[in-house]
Amino acid sequence: MEDHTQKDCPEALIPCPRGCNNRSTKIIRKKVKAHLQSKCPNRPYTCTQCEQEVEFRNKEPHLKQLCPKRWYYCPHCHKPGVYDERTTTHYAICPKVEIPCSKCSIKILRCNKKSKHHLVCQHEPVRCKYYNIGCGEKPLRRDLSRHEENAQLHLELAIDKIVRLISRKTLTLKVTRFEQKKLQGDIIFSSDFSTSENGYRMCLRVDANGEGDTKGTHVSVFACLMKGDHDDTLTWPFTGSVTIELLNQMEDKNHYRKTTTFPADVEASQKVVDSERGIGYGKPAFITFDDLDYDASANTQYLKDDTLVFRVSAEAPDHKPWLECTDTV
Repeated sequence: MEDHTQKDCPEALIPCPRGCNNRSTKIIRKKVKAHLQSKCPNRPYTCTQCEQEVEFRNKEPHLKQLCPKRWYYCPHCHKPGVYDERTTTHYAICPKVEIPCSKCSIKILRCNKKSKHHLVCQHEPVRCKYYNIGCGEKPLRRDLSRHEENAQLHLELAIDKIVRLISRKTLTLKVTRFEQKKLQGDIIFSSDFSTSENGYRMCLRVDANGEGDTKGTHVSVFACLMKGDHDDTLTWPFTGSVTIELLNQMEDKNHYRKTTTFPADVEASQKVVDSERGIGYGKPAFITFDDLDYDASANTQYLKDDTLVFRVSAEAPDHKPWLECTDTV
């Protein structure tokens, strides 16, 4: 009888097989199945979010504090998301997380890394205010004032740039919004350049919609002599040559190039006296509009992003060296 009670009797009181209540509570054997299914606090529970199995009594702590898929607010930016994403992937990009500056020890918000801190970081390399005269140095911000106070260095750079500007033999002209300028029939003049340090002064003229018989079909280009400080030491009329290139914007070759030599018997070759620049001499039929477009066989494209880029250089006859002066009174 005792053996029956312990092993088989459906009415016998037995402890919960999952050990709930420290085995102090006993359950009628025939009700154990129902107990394990719906009442036992130690029964298994499968989380609907992460599919992890926990004991039912730990359901609430798991859902609120332990589930890796629980809803979670980032403590830095306060935006919600799944816990394991917020604490890994999101943390690596969260704009409100403090990160150390790569150049100094100060911690900054990630969102300020590029937009603000680099403007004040004392270890950031910064461009010298004299960069436009050729100073290529980039001292740390903390050393910038001392560098810029180096008057001798920057004076030498300024003098060197002035000499280069005076003596430059080539000029590059970028013509933007070309289609509009062509439609309006604009005439564009470049800034001036010199054939040598004490040479002829000239500029480039571009007629966007052509000139004369080439109007509406070609781009016309002309080199115009200008009144210069050294004209009295130069040989007149000007009989040098000017090379005008329309640059290929796909690669540094196959530029469209034409050279023109100024004849001695035309007005454009004479010294400019009564105006700032002469009438110009060049190529009215320099290039057709059709030739500006992309050519796959040659990999050339002269008109790109509605822009043309010209380069002009000049070779001039020698000036009069015996009249060259170092001082004028």
